Amino acid sequence: MMGGGMRVPSGFVPQLISLLLSDKVPVYKKWLYLLLVAGYWLSPDLLPFIPLDDLLVTLLGSWLFIRSAANDLEQEGDRRRRDRNVIDVEGKVVEDDD
Repeated sequence: MMGGGMRVPSGFVPQLISLLLSDKVPVYKKWLYLLLVAGYWLSPDLLPFIPLDDLLVTLLGSWLFIRSAANDLEQEGDRRRRDRNVIDVEGKVVEDDD
């Protein structure tokens, strides 16, 4: 950890990349995340009195994207479990009287 600063969880970047590449995350969320973060980086410095504002906004945006995308994946999993076709039957053996 760097001197008194913020620590990024070890799986943060791989999880972010995995969600950005996943087909299960809606494309509009990916574009929204990328446009907002890139837009902030390319805009004039809006908070010049905070030297790490670009990094903080990127981390906050990434964290929000990960939470939102993970929620989408969880809801999809719940929907798949709910939508499975299940046939519940009872049976009995009937003997043939030939």
